[in-house]
Amino acid sequence: MNPVLRVKPAETAIACAIALLSGVWFFALFWVVATPKEASSGTSAANRSLDRVDAILARQHGAATFPPGSVCRSTAEAAMQALRQRLATAARTSGVALTSSSATVGAANPATGWLTPIAVRLEADGPYGAALAFAGALAKSQPNLFADTVEIRSKASAAAFILDGHIYCSTYAIP
Repeated sequence: MNPVLRVKPAETAIACAIALLSGVWFFALFWVVATPKEASSGTSAANRSLDRVDAILARQHGAATFPPGSVCRSTAEAAMQALRQRLATAARTSGVALTSSSATVGAANPATGWLTPIAVRLEADGPYGAALAFAGALAKSQPNLFADTVEIRSKASAAAFILDGHIYCSTYAIP
């Protein structure tokens, strides 16, 4: 004859509860022991950085943070090379002679969405109309050259054109 094991429902429920609590206790203890304190602070810092990048990318893709042509969509080094070519072409087609030009890469700033500024200083000489044409050509070129100061000085038969400004680059805006 086979003996029948009879278990009361209350005993079964208590045994299941004890097993469940033991399992939860084991995994909680294992988690605390297996996770060093430094890992959580490093992970949270990395997550905050990723959240900032995601926010910038979401704004760029969603609300067109950087309208077309407003920032260079490349590295600052590539932008400086393109800027030099653009200035030479604009000067040549406008009829002015570039007497001096310089570009200096600044540091990216989190307050400006990690845009990298490139400070630009130009000096050119030529007829007054050519200096105005040069200013117009720069205004229409992309990425935008944001002028801090523009000066056109009249000379006897020519004009001196001086511009101090910036272009901005964003590696997050690279398509």
